[in-house]
Amino acid sequence: MKDADHFAIWNWILLNAVHSGIDVMFSGKRISLKPGEFTTGRKIIAKNLKISESKTQRVLKCFESEQQIEQRTDRQCRLIKVLNWDEYQGSEQRNEHQMNNDRTTSEQRVNTKEECNNNNNKNIRYTSFSEFWKIYPRKVGKVSAEKKWKTLKVDEELFSRIKKSLDAQKKTKQWQDKNFIPHPATWLGQKRWQDEVEEYNPSNSELITEYKSIGFSEFRKKHGYKEAVRTSDLIAES
Repeated sequence: MKDADHFAIWNWILLNAVHSGIDVMFSGKRISLKPGEFTTGRKIIAKNLKISESKTQRVLKCFESEQQIEQRTDRQCRLIKVLNWDEYQGSEQRNEHQMNNDRTTSEQRVNTKEECNNNNNKNIRYTSFSEFWKIYPRKVGKVSAEKKWKTLKVDEELFSRIKKSLDAQKKTKQWQDKNFIPHPATWLGQKRWQDEVEEYNPSNSELITEYKSIGFSEFRKKHGYKEAVRTSDLIAES
């Protein structure tokens, strides 16, 4: 059964729908709104009308099922279209709506942008420093490295690039000697994941020397099982 909240939300929708076309951002694209459409968010409606977000969502779903509105949502915003818009445009309402249209449109853009930005921040997952520390081969200057890490605000995409670069740099000739591996704070501060990497392919004699130095287990961790077995066979044959 419909109550006062239904009527409050319905009136709010009619007052906020645009009367003439305007351009807005939706789903990362610029679109042109048609009369009877507008972009908003559940939080914006709930806040303006002092109705709970869950109740607001139920009412909007009710309007949609009764074919009063159509709505499209993404992770950030909501596009609402009033169906049969012309039927709600009496001359009195049109005059009132036209007088307030500029103000409404301006507020709508500001509010929607604010909510979209808030939602974007909530959806970002930042990678913890401990994930980086696990894979960086030179464990020195941890405090300084962590301070640098926090300034970078490393999200999942950036961490993926960092990890990929580290995997490649670990195979370079320079990084075979830990004394020549940059301190982690230096590597992060200089954004060394952007470096172009030339992969190093050690000779059989170098692999044999390394194998004898660190043993099968450590060699396997560094070069993989197949390479460890191949190098072991080379030693046996020599």
